[in-house]
Amino acid sequence: APAGMLPAPPADLPVVAVVDTGIDPKHKLLKPWLAGRETYVLPGDTDYLHGSFVAGLVAGSRAINGGDTHFPAAQSRILDIAALATTGNTTADEMINAITESLKKHPEVKIWNCSFGSPYPGDPDEFGQLARELDALSDKYGVLFVIAAGNFDSAPLRTWPNPPDFGGKDRISLPAESARGLTVGSVAHVDAHVTAGSPSPFSRRGPGPAKTPKPDITHRGGNQDTAGNFGGVGVRSLLPDGRIGESIGTSFATPLAATLAANAWQVMEQQGHAVRPDMVKALMIHAAALSSPGFTPDERNYHGTGVPDSVMETLFCRSDTFTLLFDAEMYDGVFWEKTPFPIPACLHPNGTHFKGEIILTLAYAPPVDGRHGAEYIRANVNAHFGSYDPNADGVIKHVGIVPLDTPDKQDLYEAAMIDHGFKWSPVKVYRARFRQGKAGCNFRLYLELLRRAGEARQPEPQRAIVLVSMRGISDDLPVYNDGIRALRAVNWTTSRIATATHIRV
Repeated sequence: APAGMLPAPPADLPVVAVVDTGIDPKHKLLKPWLAGRETYVLPGDTDYLHGSFVAGLVAGSRAINGGDTHFPAAQSRILDIAALATTGNTTADEMINAITESLKKHPEVKIWNCSFGSPYPGDPDEFGQLARELDALSDKYGVLFVIAAGNFDSAPLRTWPNPPDFGGKDRISLPAESARGLTVGSVAHVDAHVTAGSPSPFSRRGPGPAKTPKPDITHRGGNQDTAGNFGGVGVRSLLPDGRIGESIGTSFATPLAATLAANAWQVMEQQGHAVRPDMVKALMIHAAALSSPGFTPDERNYHGTGVPDSVMETLFCRSDTFTLLFDAEMYDGVFWEKTPFPIPACLHPNGTHFKGEIILTLAYAPPVDGRHGAEYIRANVNAHFGSYDPNADGVIKHVGIVPLDTPDKQDLYEAAMIDHGFKWSPVKVYRARFRQGKAGCNFRLYLELLRRAGEARQPEPQRAIVLVSMRGISDDLPVYNDGIRALRAVNWTTSRIATATHIRV
């Protein structure tokens, strides 16, 4: 690859730790991008191929792919964690030891790219040991693991739409079920066996254990032709000798998400926020939802909430979108609520109807306990956004808009709640579009906390991140400016999120 393709990076770029097969220490193009190196495999035990390919995508996926805007403009430097042998197998314990030792030495690196996993699907009911250990490390060090959903080599190649039923063999592989991690599947960026934007034929699908929604998001990891070849339809990155190669896999969608996440974390930190992994995870998932159509529950098993092309720009720098981020502290037995909720005037004709689209993302890090199998996640937070007006009898009543109140909500079975209401899922995404308008003068957002039976109340609060975005039915409305005006009118204390933008409550 020409040296001009990946010039040496500015020193102020964020850093992504790449836990992989390592990068050749003499790699001409990548050497200036290395912020550090930890080696747990001997040079003879690795060919540096996979690690170099992943690192190239963290550093400069768009430039290496010829300026293709399907790849993010975001770039990050690399902390090289050489922990995966290409000869023989690296055990889960060896991986955890390498990651733990590296975290102790580099606690300032907040995004850890994990383009590795088992070749087999995880248990439909149990969270595996590797995922649970990553969750514990995420909590201890305050880092976000960005994890590949895994690849499934199927015969016949999976088609889209109407994928064949592989009897669960194509479900996500360990440790992609991690409750704290951001799990990344792959979509195609050019037409071949599947059309561009469709789930790649090899990308493993959700859900995770106990119906947890996974993958969280997708990015571009390549396509195949009908014979399974990827020449001309794969992702390009750097080989150990400095040339450009082509490949496919969720391994190569993952660093695209990791570099976006590292840049989002840095922007939040520069604005003076105490950033946590669940905050950046929520921003990534919400940015993907805003850039994607709504998916059916089945499509979501393949797409997650979609592809985030950018994060802060998508959320906070568009004139047709008004986004609020809440960092809520919740206690047992107490509603957390915000009312009256600011609604942009252009989406609230006559002050009597909400006319537009609303997308709500909730993410939190609940207590977890591996001894409980499928009930690993020990607390649930629900979010409700709706109108909050007097009914015919003058009683102020909350009528749900997202999620929509259904008349038979009271008699839903627990299993149906888990299937469709994301119950016990630490990420929940809701969206609704009202072309004709939805009645409401005042609006309210409230959260409630529920613990598993027998789970003790906690003295410290359960934190939750909620992102609420509103858009018009057409994209020419001054939603952002009207939203800022409505926010000033309710007089909440707010702080800026990104330089061009403004809102955190």
